[in-house]
Amino acid sequence: MSYIRDKTNISYSILSGAISGSFSSIAFQPFEFIKTKLQQPEFVQNSRLTPNNRNIKLIIRSTLLDSNNQISFLNLRKFWIGLTPSLLRAIPGAAFYFASVDYLKNTSMLSHSDFGGPNQMLHSLLIGVLSRSIADVVTHPLNLVKTRYESENFKYKSILSAFKSILRQEGVHGLFKGLMPTLVRDISYSGTYYPLYTKTKLIVKQTHLLVL
Repeated sequence: MSYIRDKTNISYSILSGAISGSFSSIAFQPFEFIKTKLQQPEFVQNSRLTPNNRNIKLIIRSTLLDSNNQISFLNLRKFWIGLTPSLLRAIPGAAFYFASVDYLKNTSMLSHSDFGGPNQMLHSLLIGVLSRSIADVVTHPLNLVKTRYESENFKYKSILSAFKSILRQEGVHGLFKGLMPTLVRDISYSGTYYPLYTKTKLIVKQTHLLVL
């Protein structure tokens, strides 16, 4: 019975993570597009970056310009270039992350009660690090394709052709370029965020019980 309940909880985590990942990708894709543009070497070399706007205005304006050099709001769709690989990355990424958190928290050696314990912070740290590591490794090839789509420097016809091109020209290791910096960034974030989340949740629960 416990096995069935744990399996159901993980299924809920996968579904909830996938749904939340898809909504956040759609909502924040324009910011990802602008960030990628700012990080392009040719943009940095050919543009005058200022402390005030970092040329975000320039990116938005140039994206909206049509062939007649006029602002066209029909070009707003360009801000969602790379949405498909973003969704393919975010949906399994969020699903893997939340499912891993749920599994490690409830059914592994790192399991702990929401009401705390002597090792809760350590367990929360390890859960955050392991969950994010799993999600990053699994979804990194899709993250690489997403970034290249947004840069518009690689003229891939489809996601499948992008994978084939990378495998043909760079080999399997080409799909994992930039994985280490990504892991360092995300592990640091999740290793801080998740323990703070669990500790804050515990404090709020204890405060609520005291008030009652």
